[in-house]
Amino acid sequence: MSKRTTNRDEESLLQTLDAAPPTNATSASAPSVLGGGSSSGPGGNPILLAKMVLRKVLTIVTSDNDESAVVGGDGYGPITLLKDVFIGTIFGLVTISMLIFMDHLNIIHLQSAHNFRESAFAMLNDPETLANLEESTGLKFIPVSEYESIQSEINEASEKLAKIQSTIQERVKEGEEKKAELGPLKEEYEKLLANSNLGLENWNGDAKWGGGGSCDARKQYFIDTYGHSEVTAKVAIMKQTPNCKKD
Repeated sequence: MSKRTTNRDEESLLQTLDAAPPTNATSASAPSVLGGGSSSGPGGNPILLAKMVLRKVLTIVTSDNDESAVVGGDGYGPITLLKDVFIGTIFGLVTISMLIFMDHLNIIHLQSAHNFRESAFAMLNDPETLANLEESTGLKFIPVSEYESIQSEINEASEKLAKIQSTIQERVKEGEEKKAELGPLKEEYEKLLANSNLGLENWNGDAKWGGGGSCDARKQYFIDTYGHSEVTAKVAIMKQTPNCKKD
C-alpha cells in the first residue's frame, strides 16, 4: 500500500509541477527548490527529470504490484507484461552470449554458434566493410602477420639506433679525451716555435712579395698547391722574398 501511495504522489507531483505556471515575476526568477536552477519545474532541469523518470522505471521493474491490473482479476496488467518481456529479453541475450562464449572455448559445441561466428568474420573481412570501417574510424586495419612484421622491424630499428647512439657517445668521449691531450701539446709546440731559430716571429704577412700579392696569399698558395705546412711555407717564402721578413 505504501509503494502504491508513493508512486501516485510522484505522478501527482510531476503533473502539478508541469502544469502550474509561475504566478509572478518573483516566483519565475526564484531558484527551484527541487532542481536548484532558475526554472520553476522539473522541465527546466533535465537532470532532475531524468532522475525522477529513472526512479519511476526502477520502481516499476522492482515492484511486485501492478497498478494497471484490473481489480479483482488475476493481478496481471500491461506493466507486468512489459516487465516480464524486458527481463526475459535481457536474460535471453545473456544466455546466448554465454553459450557463444563457451562454444568459442570449445566447452560445448553449437553449430549455430559456429555459423554465427563465421558469418561475423566473413562480414568483417569483406573489403567493402573494412573500407567503411577505416573511413568512419580513421584507422587502418592490417593482418596480424603484417602487424607483427612491422613491429619486428621497429624493434630491430630501435636496437640498431641504441647501438649507434652508444657508438656516437663513445666517439664523442674519445674526441674529448684527445682534445684534452692536444691542449698541452699545442702549448708546447707554440712555445718551441717562439724560441726556435727559424725566425717565424719576423713573418710579415701583409707585405708584398715579388708577384704582387701579399705574403699571406703566397703562403696559402704554397699550402694549397704543394701541401706544405704553415711553418714550412713561411720559412721558404722568407728565404725567397726578403720583403716577407721584418727587418
